[in-house]
Formats: sequence, C-alpha cells, structure tokens
Amino acid sequence: MRIFNLVKNLKIKNFPLVNSITELPDIVIVKNNHKKLYEISLNFTTISIGKTNLKTVDYVFEDEKSLNEFLEEFSKKGIRQRLIEFYNRFYNLSGLEPANVNFVCYLGETTEIYKKLENILNSPYNPWVLIYGQRGVGKLTILKSILKDKLIDYFEIEEKPIGFKAKSNKGEEIILLNIDLFESELELNIAINELYKREYRIIFITDKINPPSNLSTVPSIYIPSISERNNKEKLLILEHFLRKISKDIIEIEEDFYKAYLIYPWFGNFSEIENAIKYALSLDSKVLKFENLPFHIKSQFDENYNLKVADYFSKLMVLNFKDVSYEELKFLIGQEFINIIYFLYEIFDNDIDKLIESLKIEKKSDINEIKKFLGIPSDQK
Repeated sequence: MRIFNLVKNLKIKNFPLVNSITELPDIVIVKNNHKKLYEISLNFTTISIGKTNLKTVDYVFEDEKSLNEFLEEFSKKGIRQRLIEFYNRFYNLSGLEPANVNFVCYLGETTEIYKKLENILNSPYNPWVLIYGQRGVGKLTILKSILKDKLIDYFEIEEKPIGFKAKSNKGEEIILLNIDLFESELELNIAINELYKREYRIIFITDKINPPSNLSTVPSIYIPSISERNNKEKLLILEHFLRKISKDIIEIEEDFYKAYLIYPWFGNFSEIENAIKYALSLDSKVLKFENLPFHIKSQFDENYNLKVADYFSKLMVLNFKDVSYEELKFLIGQEFINIIYFLYEIFDNDIDKLIESLKIEKKSDINEIKKFLGIPSDQK
C-alpha cells in the first residue's frame, strides 16, 4: 500500500509514504479544501482531513485517529477488493451484475458530457448533433444508454447516393447517421438533404477526430479516448469489465495494475476487454502483467515503465493527423520539445523523416525544429 501525504506534520505510522504521485499511490491525503484537491482527487482515491463540500473527495475524516483506523483496515485489502468497493461506492450496486449499469463513468469530464448529451437527446426541440471521437470510445454505448428503445438502428443504403431507409416500425424520427460510411461529402450532403425533407432528426456519429467541413455548422460533442480519462474512471472501467467477463474472484497483480493505468489503450474499450480476456485465459485467478498481449507488454521496459517515445509517437498519429505544427505546439505545451527529441530518436536521427511526420512546410518552423535539436539551419 502506498500513501501520498500532502498534510504537513501529519504522521502516518506503519504505512510507507511515496514521494511522487507518478508511482500511483492507493491514497492521497490532503487538507480540507486543499488548492490542488480537485486535480488530485480526479486521479487518485483521495481522503481529506476535516469537513469539505467538494464532490471529488471520496473519504473525509475529522481527526488523525479515525484516519489511521481507516488506513489500517484498507491496507489489508487486495487491489481487486478495493476496486469492488470503489465501484459499488459510486453505483451502489450491492453485488448486482454489470448488465444493470448502462454506462460507466466517473464524476469528471465524461459525466458532464453524458449529462449534456442526455439533455440534448431527450429534448423536445430535437436539435441535430454530431458525436465524434476515436473508434471504441463508447459513442454508440452512450447513445444506447440514453435513447434506449427510441434509437433507430443504422439505415441501409439501397442505392447510392439516394434511397435511404430506416430500420424501424415505430415511426420514431431519429436517425443515427454514421458519416464514415460515405465515400464523399457529396454523398453525405445528398443523404442529409433527403433526411431533412422527410423531417427526420439526425444524430451524426464519426470516428474521425476532425469531422467533414460540411458538418461544421452542426453542434458537436467530443467523447474522450481512454488515454484522456482520469485514473478513477479507468478503475471503474476495469472493475466493470471484470464483472462482465467473470463471476469468479480474480486478484490483480501490482504490475498489471500499474500497466493498466498508464498504457494509452489505443483500441480503447475493445482493446481493454480483449486484453483482460486474453490474460484470464492464461490464468483465471490472477491478472498478471506477463499475461498481457505482446503488443502491450512490448510498450514497457524491464521496470514496467512505459516507453515514452513509442507512446507519444502513436498518440500523435492517432490524435494529431490533421493538426498543424503551430496547433500541435499549443496543444502539447511545455512537453513539446521533449516529444521532438523522442521522435527524432525514433526516426534514427533522420531530420527529414521527422519533419515529414510533423507535416512541417514553413522554413521558419523547420529551422526552429533544428534549433531544438542543435542542428545548424543549413545542415540536414
């Protein structure tokens, strides 16, 4: 058990303390209304000394004695048991099966998105809306959770580019339109015009990070990838899949737990679920790092630390396909120079490949990259 103690002069006996939250502590101890409480609590199980009205606090204690009693009991539990209690705490399931939960999310960005979508999709005003995000982030799951039997399934394309039919006998005027099925914006425009004439309401959905320009006037909502979600939500997702996959008692190895939280999960929910099934096929009682698929294990070094260069390279390919060099610098912030170094190593110190991967065309930007790397502007 690891504790990150942010309360000055508070001595927590018999429990090891950690110096860095990157080591994924089980518990973070903070003062009442600590200025960093919101950020910390969104990432770790957080306990607070004194009363607080902040929703992100999981446990609150009046004094050090009650805190120590909690730690004494908590330290005896395995990782899986802590996850089970954590999951039940938010959903009050009392052992119910996952089928009773429509969508797993934690108080944070994803919950706010869910509430916003719920208001929009159940509104009597029937606005059109575009829902986008990487493949496997749960876009369709959220829609099914909110709309339930109101949702008409994907329409069939009988004749391109016209002649669309919704698969429903209820006469509901909601069409879920997957714009990735269309080969051109022209086809999509014809489909939209036809559905508009019939007075259907359209919910657009796409895996593209940058939706087509002809939908620029449609209000859009982005569903974040697993790598963008906080650790608390990741824990709920892990426990959700464990309940869905097996009814047996499964413990979680420490190295698996650490890898699960820091691996970016490029395939999102589908990759998580399949990785758990794969690992349990090799050992049905304990989730072990060594039983993860090779494509995941290979992303870690011998100390189970993520290989940062590979991670950032893949993350950039996934998230920044159509982002300019200036936009990329703005999005990444202070870590941008470090990423340049990492990518330069990946491309075997080939500046031309690096510039090509970043889609840099301006000479001033190329010279800036070379300056970062200590390369004279007139040298390749």
